[in-house]
Amino acid sequence: MRTNIRTKLGLGVLLLMVAALLGPAGAAFAAPLAAPITVDLCATTGSITMPDSAVVTVWGYAPGNCTGTPSVSVPGPTIDVNEGDVVTVNLYNNLTEATALLFQDRR
Repeated sequence: MRTNIRTKLGLGVLLLMVAALLGPAGAAFAAPLAAPITVDLCATTGSITMPDSAVVTVWGYAPGNCTGTPSVSVPGPTIDVNEGDVVTVNLYNNLTEATALLFQDRR
């Protein structure tokens, strides 16, 4: 009986030591990883109506891959993800000029 308890205690201590060595990285093994997230954005032209009712042409980003008639969102669509998510953003440029994206951390 004493040998059995010592073995269990020894394995428990060993597991605690391994967990301590892995640190936060060990948490990745505790829960399954979320599926990768893919977002398609279309850089395209659109128009917005100003407060004085003037219609202004704008460049912006719309969800999707530029098929059909994309609707521009100003300043752009919000992409909400959780820390640790794997995110792929496919940018389709429907403009005649180069474009770029800025990803902000809103913690």
